[in-house]
This record gives sequence, C-alpha cells and structure tokens, in this order.
Amino acid sequence: MKLELLLEELINIAQKPKTDFALSLNMTPSGLSKILTGKRVPVLKERKAFTKQTADYFAEAIYSPKCYLKFEKVFPIIYDFESQNDLQQFLVCAIEYALDDAYVEGNHLRIEYADRAMYYLGRKPVLNQLCVLLSDYTLKGNGALSEWFGCLPFRDPSYAKIFQKVILQGRKLMADAVFNFYFDETLFDSGIGGTHFLTLIATLQEHIALNFWQTPKDIGQSFILLKGQMLLLFSTQIDGTPILTPIFNKTYLAIFYNLLVKKEAKKISYSKKEIIEFLENNPDGISAFLNREIDSVYNFISIGYLLQKNELAAAQCNDMIVDLAWGLLQNILVSNNTVFYVSYAAMERFVTLGKAIVPLVGAIPFAPKERVPYLSRFGSYLQEGASHDKVKIINSDLNNIALFCCPNLNIVYTVDDSFQKEWFHFFNTDKIGATLREEKKLETMDFSADIWEAYQNTLNSKFS
Repeated sequence: MKLELLLEELINIAQKPKTDFALSLNMTPSGLSKILTGKRVPVLKERKAFTKQTADYFAEAIYSPKCYLKFEKVFPIIYDFESQNDLQQFLVCAIEYALDDAYVEGNHLRIEYADRAMYYLGRKPVLNQLCVLLSDYTLKGNGALSEWFGCLPFRDPSYAKIFQKVILQGRKLMADAVFNFYFDETLFDSGIGGTHFLTLIATLQEHIALNFWQTPKDIGQSFILLKGQMLLLFSTQIDGTPILTPIFNKTYLAIFYNLLVKKEAKKISYSKKEIIEFLENNPDGISAFLNREIDSVYNFISIGYLLQKNELAAAQCNDMIVDLAWGLLQNILVSNNTVFYVSYAAMERFVTLGKAIVPLVGAIPFAPKERVPYLSRFGSYLQEGASHDKVKIINSDLNNIALFCCPNLNIVYTVDDSFQKEWFHFFNTDKIGATLREEKKLETMDFSADIWEAYQNTLNSKFS
C-alpha cells in the first residue's frame, strides 16, 4: 500500500486543505508535498508520532455513521466503525502498514523472501489488519483473475464476531476472483448453518465467484490463502484471544498450496453453465433430480413457481432445461409434503422489479400492470385445494438466495443483482434448514386467506 496514495485519498475523503493537514503535523506545506509525491518518507524515529497525528486528524475530520462507505477506493474490504475511536485505530493500522511498506521499498528489501515473524494479537488488531491486508492485495490485483482459498474459523466465537463485521464493497475489483471455501462435515455440528451462513454465502457471491470444497476430515488450520501472494493463519491463545499471522515467503506459500490441493476435497458448487453441461452429458441425472423429495423451500428471492410453461419457453433456453425447470417447480408446487417459507421482502422486490426467477432459466420479466395479476395466481392455486398450512411468511432481509431442503441434502441457490450469474451449492446435510427452523430471530407467521386477501388489496391500491 503506497503511503502517498493512501494520504491523498484520505485528504479527498476528508475534503480538507492540504495546508491544514500539514499544520496539524507541524510540517511545512512543501514538506508534506514531498511525502505526497513519494519523494520523502517520514524517518523511522518519527513513525509513531506521524502515524498517531495523521490518524487523529483524519478520524476527527471523516468520522460519521456509515462513513466506511467513503473508503471504497482504498479499502474495498472494511467494517462499520462504531465510534471515532474505532476509525482512529483502523487508520493507525493502515498508516503503519503503508509506512512499513515504504521502508521495505526504500531499503530495497523483498518481503516475500523475508523470514521475519509477524503477528497481530487481539480482536480489534486482527480485524483491522485483516481488512488492511486483504484490501491492499485486492487493489494490487487491479481486477485481474486471482484465486483465494480459505478455511474460516467460524466455530471459534472470537473469530465468528470478527468475520461478521467484515464488509465487502469493492465489487468491480473482485469481479474475476474465485474464492475456494474449504470445510468438513463437522462445520454444521455447532449450529452453524442458519441466517448467518446464508448471509455469508449471499454476500460473498455478490462480489466473488464462490466454490465450496468438502474435505474428508478437518484440515486442522484456519486460513486465507491468496495464491502466490499471501497466507493468513488464524489461531488463538489459551484464553481464546485471536492471533493473525501473515506469511509472504514464496516457498512456504507454494508448499502450503500443494499440500492443500492434495487434501482430496470434493467440489460441491457449480455454476449454471456447469450444471447444464453435466445434465446434457448425463440425461439420467434429470429424472434422479426430479424424483428427490423436497421437505421445504426457503424463498428469499421470487422463485417463479406460478409461471406457466409457455412463459418459461419464452426465455429462449433449450427444451431440456425448460422441461427440467418446469418439472422441478411443479413437483414442489403440487407436493403435499413441501413447506413453503416465503420472504415478505422477496414478494415486495418482485412487485418493484417484476422479475420471477427460475433456476437454470433465469429471470422472467413482468411489466408493472402484469405483476399483481401474476401474484393473484397464488390465490387460485390455494382455492384448488392446496393447504394454507404448507405456506409460512418469514421476515428477513436476505436477498438473492433460496434454500431447497431434501433428506440429507440442502441445496443453496444464488443469483446476482443482474440475474445473470447463477450458482448452486449441494451440501450433503439437512442441518442448514434445521438450523433455520430453530432460529428464533427468523420471525415466521402462519399464512391465511385473510392475510393474502389483505396483501392483494394493498397491492391493488398501489397500482390502481
């Protein structure tokens, strides 16, 4: 991370004159100008004072609720600062990192070959340094294809809180990156798999291609590896204090990667293209898929169960895919055993955007005047004998994701905001859905004819 670029961006965000910043450092404008042009770096003995004064100045000038949004260009991976002190500590971490980078470059050192030990101890230092390091290497990639690998320590309470805070906001910078997420079957034994897990998938999928890999047993080490660039190791002290250890040694990175790919991990994630290619080459897989019993579906997106087959055919997919998608939707719709969990927010987004999503087919658009009539088909469906008991309304902010629960199989389906990129994750467990059902904060309301009639009346008043 270049010090001069970091300072220039902080000045732009703060919207303060450079002269004012120079005076806060007891420095002449010309002295500051040399730093901003990369001609001079504060000497090592000034490192602590320069860092603190700079962080204090910009924290005071920039802090406001949700101010993390202003840092997208320089910190695509960040978190929401709860106080000015939070921002100050984060800036101290970032400025120290940029200064150390400048000292390494100024002394013609190569950090990737260094054997020096580095670590960060404590929840806040780990969170700050994690965001700074990942942001820096994301920016260095400049949108180029990069491979990430990770086995994240979600079962550790300290790290669970750390990763829940992390926010991705550099979508364009990670558009071509791939994150390979390693886990073993014990991941879901401690109750992981509910809203937090689905939120993680949906959030990552918005920014980066996500592949899950299931290993036969626990890898034994939590980590994030940026192939050929950096390895972050996550561990804890005896008292549970988290420790982050970054490693840059190229030889060690190569050894670690080679050991990782020999773990006999099984890929369980597939893009739309991969699924279609598999089905075209394995026609028997279609009937096997359609014959699976589906216990419940969680719809945090408007899946087009009410579509007619001719409306699917208009999507210009091949007949095999249309038949498969239609068969899947009909099997779920007519089954007396499948419970529907429908997000109220998903219905509202359909009314706003007019997109009914069909896995493997894509988004079927509806003009504004056609959206309420489409939803009214559900009333006709219920009148034809479907039980109200099989429909539950849920209150959730989750978006662009659905969960299909089968015996010993949970399928997570995601689609991006453009409705172009679809992804399927086949988890050989039923614990994701089970955790959702037990989750108290996921408010569930029984469906009734009165509720549906009141909702339709509200829609009719909006569009009349």
